[in-house]
Amino acid sequence: MMVITGMRPEKTGMLHTGHQGYHTYPQTSSARTPKNHSILSSQVVPGRRTPDQPEQQTPLDGIKPLPSKRSTRCVVPQVLRHYATGSCLAKNISGTTQLLLPPRLFQRSSTAKPPQHVNYRTLFLCDMQEKFRPTIKFYPQIINVAGRLLGSAEALDMPVIVTEQYPKGLGPTVSELDVSQHKVFPKTCFSMIIPDVATELEKHGDIKSIVLCGIEAHACVQQTVFDLIEKEYDVHVVVDACSSRSMVDRMYAFQRMKEVGAHLTTSESILLGLLKDAAHPKFKQVQKFMMESAPDSGLLSSSQSGTPV
Repeated sequence: MMVITGMRPEKTGMLHTGHQGYHTYPQTSSARTPKNHSILSSQVVPGRRTPDQPEQQTPLDGIKPLPSKRSTRCVVPQVLRHYATGSCLAKNISGTTQLLLPPRLFQRSSTAKPPQHVNYRTLFLCDMQEKFRPTIKFYPQIINVAGRLLGSAEALDMPVIVTEQYPKGLGPTVSELDVSQHKVFPKTCFSMIIPDVATELEKHGDIKSIVLCGIEAHACVQQTVFDLIEKEYDVHVVVDACSSRSMVDRMYAFQRMKEVGAHLTTSESILLGLLKDAAHPKFKQVQKFMMESAPDSGLLSSSQSGTPV
């Protein structure tokens, strides 16, 4: 509680009635309250509290002030003017004015720990379909890396969400990626965040981070990023597992996704980030997907030629 000394009681216009409520007595011309000092004005009857008036309780019970190294002494009029619209209370006790600051400057004393999230990450596998095979740049390498991510997610018991863009015309997910044990969501919308996928995410209420891979980087992957960022998810785009039919589209899509707040990362980096410790019980199962370096998918040659990442 902050204590301000050196002020005479009549300057504040507050009267201690002997109850828990504090009321005002009429202001005199010599101590007139400025209009913007609403903290000193009161709608209650001056003087003693009447029976029909409920006993006022301070809203700060059970709350302790945050520690501060700064001086707690200040000029009362300035403080009252600053906190005129806040939930503060001033009172006089033996000539000393005490000021209770708004609740936002206080913290509740609690030893409760935040909930521990078991599965707070999920893998998004975007439209890795058969008909794209002849046209997507470095598609075999992209499929290889996506397979590493899929196998690792399964080993770590992460939820996996798979989509297929107009499967009637573009075919199913490529045979190299076994998604038979996961629910596959058909769509025509470019973004993966269709109503069925949004409902699936809600079933996993603790999901915070999305690991995203697939095609095409400048279309479905990028629009998925926009929707996830808008929903305040933490999005990790695995650049060696995303591609487009054009390297220009691919690389500028990475730049734009980075600008809106997505994290650009590589497959090995994200897998090590998921494990965090070599003592992880699933380390050996995930390590096998990193024994060989990820295949080159043209990222280095594109960045050296001046295309932004």
